[in-house]
Amino acid sequence: RVSVWKEGFAEHSEKLDLGADDHLDRQYSLKPGIDVQARVVDSQHRPLPDVTLRCGANSQRTDGDGRALLKGLEFGAEYAIKISGDALVPESRTIVAETETVEFMVAPGGRAEWPVFARDLAAIEEARVHWVKRQHTGREIATGVGRWDARQQVAVVQGLEAGTYEVHVTVPG
Repeated sequence: RVSVWKEGFAEHSEKLDLGADDHLDRQYSLKPGIDVQARVVDSQHRPLPDVTLRCGANSQRTDGDGRALLKGLEFGAEYAIKISGDALVPESRTIVAETETVEFMVAPGGRAEWPVFARDLAAIEEARVHWVKRQHTGREIATGVGRWDARQQVAVVQGLEAGTYEVHVTVPG
């Protein structure tokens, strides 16, 4: 993978397949770029820290003020920003990189815990948690992962919106 960037221009990245005897002789024209300061807030405009903003291969986490810098975007281009966090319903928003600031108001999701017991009632040290959201018809419409809380012996899934879910817990071994 080759990435080319310069301050004030959009980053250019591409995958190149080169053989052992190949050499790279290419020219790149960088397009005007912009750094966008994103801010993530809740419905009361309170900043949300530790929210992940993913824009293509670029991923940033918000700081304590709910801010993250999306660097090297192509000016005027449209980007899908995936927003996720422990207590959020994951979503995607589209921006056009024309302004230096953007604010995302997001809704928190619910949290659910499922107690899980081994057949012999022994403590489970580790487990994988996977969830599936289904329509009333039974069709799968979303999937995700949760986490295992070994201290409480519960499967934890956060960021849920209203709906019907299946939760699968897999214990290694």
